[in-house]
Amino acid sequence: MRKVYMESPKNEIFEHTNGLPNISFISHVEGNPHWTIAPVKHNEWCEILYINKGRAYYTIDTKHYTVSKGDILILNAGVVHSAYSDRNDPVERWSCAFRELQLKNRRFNQIIPDNLSPVIPIGPSGNYISGCFQLIMDACISPSKNTHNICQYSICTILSFVDDRIGDFLEDKHSEKAGNLARDIIYYIDNHYFESITLESLAREFFISSDYLSHIVKLEIGISPINYLINRRIGESQHLLLSTMLPISIIAEMVGYPNLNHFSSAFKKRIGVPPGQFRQQFHIASIPSTDKRKDLL
Repeated sequence: MRKVYMESPKNEIFEHTNGLPNISFISHVEGNPHWTIAPVKHNEWCEILYINKGRAYYTIDTKHYTVSKGDILILNAGVVHSAYSDRNDPVERWSCAFRELQLKNRRFNQIIPDNLSPVIPIGPSGNYISGCFQLIMDACISPSKNTHNICQYSICTILSFVDDRIGDFLEDKHSEKAGNLARDIIYYIDNHYFESITLESLAREFFISSDYLSHIVKLEIGISPINYLINRRIGESQHLLLSTMLPISIIAEMVGYPNLNHFSSAFKKRIGVPPGQFRQQFHIASIPSTDKRKDLL
C-alpha cells in the first residue's frame, strides 16, 4: 500500500471561475494516410492536440513543425495553421477545441505565450493525456447529466499539465513576426480570402509588380500567393463543413466560390474527396452546453 498526501500550495492558473473553458468539440483521427487540413484560422476558440502515434506535419503562422507520438500541440485562437499526415506513418491524433478560456497573465483564448514553441513533447505521460481525451469523447458519445462537468474538468486537467511544463522549454526562435512585405501580403490574404482576389489585385493593393509579389511570397512560404489563397479557402470550408450543417453551396459562397462546381473541384484536388464525403467521414463529437443539460435528465 502506498499513501501520498498532497503538500504543494494551491496555484490557480485560471483567472477566475468564469475563465474555465467551454469545449466546442473533440475529434479523433487515425488510420488515414491522406488526412489533411488546409490553412485555417479559428478566432473563436483555441485547441490542444495530442499525437498518439504516427507522424504529422503542421504549419503554424508559416513556420513548419513535425510532430510524432508523445507530442502535445498548442493552437492559440487566431493562429493560421495547416497539417497533413505522413503517408508512410499515418498519424493518430486527438484534438479538443474550446472557448472562453482566461488563464492568468494571458490573452483571452491564449493557452501559451507567443514566445514559446507550440510543440511540447511529454513522453510517457502521454498515456494520461490520451486517457483524458478518451474520457471527453466517451462522455459526449453517451451524454448524461454530468457530461459538461466531465468534459470541462478533463480539459482543465490537460491545461494544468501543459502549464506545468511550458517553463521547461526555450523560446521559439520562429515566434517573432517579421514585419516584412511578404508577411503583410499573407496576412492580407488571411483576412480577405472570401473576397474576389487575383494576383493583379494583390499587386495593386501593395503597389508592386505581380512578378515581384509572387516571388517574395513563394520565398517566404514555399507556394504562390494564389495557391495560398486557395488553400485558405479550402481550410475555412473544412471548418464550416465539420462545425455547421450549412448547405455546401452556402459554404462555397462564404469562402469565396460563387460557383459550386469550381469549389467542389478545388476541394477534391486538395483534400482528396468531395466536400460531402469529407463531411461524412470525420467524426466530431459536440459537448452539450450547460443550458441543455436538463434535457439529459
